[in-house]
Amino acid sequence: MWGELKSLVRIRAMDAPEPPLLAPSQAYFLRENLKLRLLNARLALAMRDEVGFREDLRVSQAWVNRYFDARSKPAGAFAAQLKQLGGTTFTLELPTLSESLEAVRSFKARRERGGA
Repeated sequence: MWGELKSLVRIRAMDAPEPPLLAPSQAYFLRENLKLRLLNARLALAMRDEVGFREDLRVSQAWVNRYFDARSKPAGAFAAQLKQLGGTTFTLELPTLSESLEAVRSFKARRERGGA
């Protein structure tokens, strides 16, 4: 009876958190979800949504740090690239109304000269 009771109780030191282990099927879905997050970040960047871009990068970084082995070279390089992208600032200079009107006028003038 004592042997059975001892097998039910385990005592471990919890100094460092254990890395989570994933089943192969879960690892596949983790990689696919990571791809989707990165695609969302790319779309957010194309739509000039810096908040969405940064959030998707932040979640991607957290997943890479949590589920991938940081000691491996590919995972370390990927995490470094995500960190570099997260630190990048994006500035967007939109054209003024007068510049837009001038572009339309010049296009219209070129079109009239070419057709005449």
